[in-house]
Amino acid sequence: MRHPLLLLCAVALLPACTEVTTARNSNEVGTEHIYAELSATHGGEGSVVVDAELHDSADDAFLRLTGGDELIASNGLASDEIASVDGGLFGGAAEVSNSVLTMTERHRTAWDTLFIEVTSDPTYHAAFNDADLNRPFYVSFLRAIDSVPDIELKLPSSFEITSPSGARPSHGRTPSR
Repeated sequence: MRHPLLLLCAVALLPACTEVTTARNSNEVGTEHIYAELSATHGGEGSVVVDAELHDSADDAFLRLTGGDELIASNGLASDEIASVDGGLFGGAAEVSNSVLTMTERHRTAWDTLFIEVTSDPTYHAAFNDADLNRPFYVSFLRAIDSVPDIELKLPSSFEITSPSGARPSHGRTPSR
């Protein structure tokens, strides 16, 4: 071998970046065994990102949407309201098309002090660019095998953190001299 040190370095670095998956197919898990972790994050200027992870309650494994299962995020319209709008779920109504998004799959990257772990565990994402912050966000889990109630997410009212005033509170104590 001409460069044994180079080969040794390459083998030593191999575990530094790994890909791991524990994801299962969602259609293999009964609805009663699925739980979701959801978030809605306001990014300013009317942009809101809704994220979701689905897990199997038996062992917390991630679930990948399969077999006709899908996640829909909407701004201000619950699934029964979407269905009643002329055109159905993704019909021609402008109100529906601007407020309802199919959540798309993404993958997580976990950081550790010694290595980067790129997981193929799926998370789901929908980005609203012109959201109505006064209306709730809904996540609908549509399944071919049964129905699931919508989950409602509400963002708190906006607030601004300002610097403290010039006077410092005494908290009921008299300053010592």
